[in-house]
Amino acid sequence: MNTLSMKLMRWTISTFGLDGGKTVIDVGSYDVNGTYRPLFSKSRYVGADIRTGPNVDVIVGSPEWDALAGADVVISGSTFEHVEDPPKLMSQMYDVLKPGGVVCVQVPSCGPKHDYPNWYRNWSAMDMADLMESVGFVVIGSMTDPHPEFRFSTTIARKCDA
Repeated sequence: MNTLSMKLMRWTISTFGLDGGKTVIDVGSYDVNGTYRPLFSKSRYVGADIRTGPNVDVIVGSPEWDALAGADVVISGSTFEHVEDPPKLMSQMYDVLKPGGVVCVQVPSCGPKHDYPNWYRNWSAMDMADLMESVGFVVIGSMTDPHPEFRFSTTIARKCDA
């Protein structure tokens, strides 16, 4: 996990009040080069991924995943460029959130292909906002940082009240 990615996630947590007594699910949590877990010391942090490994508590789509329904926050950092079916994953993230819950996705908007385990595409802030809206989220903020290689886009949305 690079320093800029951590700084952006800290800023997002602070700005949108995403820590403190909440259930936070980190989608794509498999620890390849760091984890967001330490940023959520005041909340219940659950690491979720498609395979078991370091920093993974549940498998996305499993019965344990389904039991997390009603979560306050879902985050995902540097994951969607590796996802074969982004609409399906975004729908799963929508379904596990409570009404009014917040999703925060950080993803490279440019930069080199990086295969771990697969790489499919980079995402602009507009692309991510469109994906979020397509499954029912209301986008409340989006920004792209000045990182010279990857230019991380961070998009934040809310699940509408039921």
